[in-house]
Amino acid sequence: MFSTIIERFAEKVPATLMIHVLLERFLQPAAIDEWFDQVAEQQYTRSLLFSTVLQLMLQVVLKQQPSLHAAYQKDGNVAVSVTSLYNKINNLELTTSRSLVKFAAEQSIALIKVLQPPLAPILPGYRVKILDGNCLKATQHRLKVTHEKGAAPLPGKSLAMYDPQLGVILDILPCEDGHAQERSLLSEVIDQIDANDLWIADRNFCVTHFLHRIARLKGYFIIRYHANLTCSALSELMAVECCESGALFEQLVTVTNTAGDVLQLRRIVLQLYTPTTDGENEIILLSNLPQSVSAAQIAALYRGRWQIEGAFQQLEAYFDSEIETLAYPKAALFCFAVAVVAYNIYAVVLAALQAAHPQSSIKEEFSPYYLANEISNSHAGIVIAAEEDEFDFIQHSTIAKVADTLRYLASKVSLKQFKKHKRGPKKARPPRAYSPNQPHVSTFKLLIDHA
Repeated sequence: MFSTIIERFAEKVPATLMIHVLLERFLQPAAIDEWFDQVAEQQYTRSLLFSTVLQLMLQVVLKQQPSLHAAYQKDGNVAVSVTSLYNKINNLELTTSRSLVKFAAEQSIALIKVLQPPLAPILPGYRVKILDGNCLKATQHRLKVTHEKGAAPLPGKSLAMYDPQLGVILDILPCEDGHAQERSLLSEVIDQIDANDLWIADRNFCVTHFLHRIARLKGYFIIRYHANLTCSALSELMAVECCESGALFEQLVTVTNTAGDVLQLRRIVLQLYTPTTDGENEIILLSNLPQSVSAAQIAALYRGRWQIEGAFQQLEAYFDSEIETLAYPKAALFCFAVAVVAYNIYAVVLAALQAAHPQSSIKEEFSPYYLANEISNSHAGIVIAAEEDEFDFIQHSTIAKVADTLRYLASKVSLKQFKKHKRGPKKARPPRAYSPNQPHVSTFKLLIDHA
């Protein structure tokens, strides 16, 4: 399957080699450049290929290089100046960043479905999708227009659509305006709604026209109620059942849009046994799901919304998804898109590991931290050691053959090397005495005093 030297990597760092195999499959330079020519609207290729830009950015996202400039300098073979490289990413079209995510997501889903047996649907008859927004963290004040501003410059935000069953980010809607309201991007979400989709979202997306449009397209939703939405009660609020989080109440309400169309919904109130971290004692949900789906099921489905927030946390913690030196919005959003591609590749790795180790719960036990650490330490070695045509068979193989290769590598992974260690609840910090006359203490003396 592999040459002798790459087989040594398969024995020593099989998880990293899985990542490399997937990068070769998804992002093969010639195929990526052909894809770019098809999706780019105004940009075109002169001396700097899009595949080169992508490979350099991947090195930063995977924490193999500390910056794009460092990746450029380490490569040494890029045909243009570093200024031209930055000009390219600073003006990269948002449609390209979005299309890259969708392109990789489609390939990830195809492989995951081959790697694992058909999963029982989260809710039979529906495809669950979670919608949430992500605001990129502030950048450095590198642009001249920000030099005199004390406020932090925001390079943009995006909406993400997540498939909780497959663990894949399906799509992102990038926006250059860091102050834009998430609901201002909903018109583009509407284009992604299919019949029998079940959209789960927080209250920021509780907008009349959005609810009506989902229903009109024969989709369904569970969205947290926003106080700005006007509802008219059709029935009294009645106790229906209890769940592990609290007591559930339900009533029928209507929501009317500006055209006078009336939409009948279920209003479900969860009175919590324990307040949220924000001190809220109840959660109110709106849904157009039929009565055959119980209030407890709806509450449980909404509770699963945390999975997309977990995905955002992993993007920030284990990938360099938000680089503070990339001050131009298009560059920052491209970096985030590349990180999403890496996240979806990670989802394929999890599926392969689960297939090879069916007795383990990979999603619960496998640590992305240790994988990211291994990649940053080992991946460059694979790139250096591999012959130019080493992975050609991956690019031309069927999906089934690639899945077999991933299972083979996954079977060699020692799961104990990637064991996740869950942290217990944080202890309250004791009060600390501070004296300006004693700005520091000797740890050695304190240890002696308390021995």
